[in-house]
Amino acid sequence: MQNHPLHEQALSLAKCYLHTEAALIDVLQKIQAQKVFLKLGYASLFQYCVEALKLAENQAYTLIGVSRKCHEIPELQKAISTGHLNASRAKRILPVVNNDNASLWIEKASTLTQKEVERQVAATNPRLLVQERVKPRCEDRSMLVTGISDSHKKKIARIRELEAQSTSKPCGIEEALDAMASLYLERKDPLEKAARALTSRQVAVSTAPAIQNKDSSKRTAIPAQIKHSVVNRDQAKCQFRLPTGKLFGATQWVDIHHVQPVSDGGTNAPENLVHLCRSHHHAHHVFEKQRA
Repeated sequence: MQNHPLHEQALSLAKCYLHTEAALIDVLQKIQAQKVFLKLGYASLFQYCVEALKLAENQAYTLIGVSRKCHEIPELQKAISTGHLNASRAKRILPVVNNDNASLWIEKASTLTQKEVERQVAATNPRLLVQERVKPRCEDRSMLVTGISDSHKKKIARIRELEAQSTSKPCGIEEALDAMASLYLERKDPLEKAARALTSRQVAVSTAPAIQNKDSSKRTAIPAQIKHSVVNRDQAKCQFRLPTGKLFGATQWVDIHHVQPVSDGGTNAPENLVHLCRSHHHAHHVFEKQRA
């Protein structure tokens, strides 16, 4: 059968696409290793991929996941760089592939159908039988899908019993989750703790005392009242400024950072403390070492 010109064009573009995908995975590995995204003002490689490279979120997740696994498994890197496997197929075996079984799973990913690969991966790792997701259903309602163990199921059942006993009303799974979340946040959320401290007049941002370390070479715990004042001031958000001047504002994996290091005489005074996400916190210390 004679080849059609459009078919030839499609074949050529497909080869270019696979080559570009492999090259992008390779360069993302280098960007991750050198923390280039931090130098450009992005807190994570994911944020860099979505905002700077304009990739869709699912594309970013796939490429980042595959690039990190390729760093661990040279055989997977080779399979992708030679075109034997593409990123989409490689993504499906990430939860189970390792250096010992790489050949087996790469062959399965490159020859079996998507459903068959997913079935075999789930059989190896039962936790993957149910994919976690949250789907919006209407303006203020979403559907949560997740898998749980028998142990978790028993705990939720017991919480439903206790919540029903406490409120004298039937307790469904949603109400149980709300009760658990409320109790956890009350006990663990630094913002909740700071709000309670301010309400009870235990601390005020403007009047929190500046505590000087007796030995400037040793780090001492930040007093609770100081920590509450800083949390309330920063709202536990990363205070790093992006190149545009916009506050980064991440709320996950956030640490309190000493602007002037303790080793240089920095104190636990509120004005010497600021919240930074761990990526920017780590980058700050790396850059400081490079300057020294």
